Amino acid sequence: MHTPAISACLGVNDLDETIAYYEKLGFQALPAPPGAHIRVLTYGGEFAFMLQQTDLLGIWLPPLKDTPPGCCGMHYLAVDDFDAWVDEHRDHIDVIKGPVDAGSGNVALYFRDLNGYIIGVTQKRQH
Repeated sequence: MHTPAISACLGVNDLDETIAYYEKLGFQALPAPPGAHIRVLTYGGEFAFMLQQTDLLGIWLPPLKDTPPGCCGMHYLAVDDFDAWVDEHRDHIDVIKGPVDAGSGNVALYFRDLNGYIIGVTQKRQH
C-alpha cells in the first residue's frame, strides 16, 4: 500500500466511535503504533485517510486548536460496485443527496458522517 500524493487527516470528536462507524462501512483501521493518537483507515486494501482526535490536533498544530470537526468541502470514496455499496450501507448513513447523476456517466451518493464530514461515494473508474 502506498500513501497518495495528498491525503486527508480528519479531526474527530471520538476516535474509537469514529473507527467503529467507518468499520461498519467496510473500512479497516490499521493498528496504531505505541503512543500514537492517529489511525490510518484503508478501504479495499488501499489507503483511504487518517483520523486524529480534535483536541490532540490542536496540540500538534496550534492553529487547529478549538476548530470543530467538519469542513467546507467533501471527500470522495470510489467503490468497486456502487449499487451494492449503497444497498449494503444506506440504512447506516445519513444520506444528504443521491444517488444523483454526477456527469460523464458517473453516479454519486453523498452522506454526512458522525463528525459532520461529507463523503461522496462513486463508482471506481480507470483514468
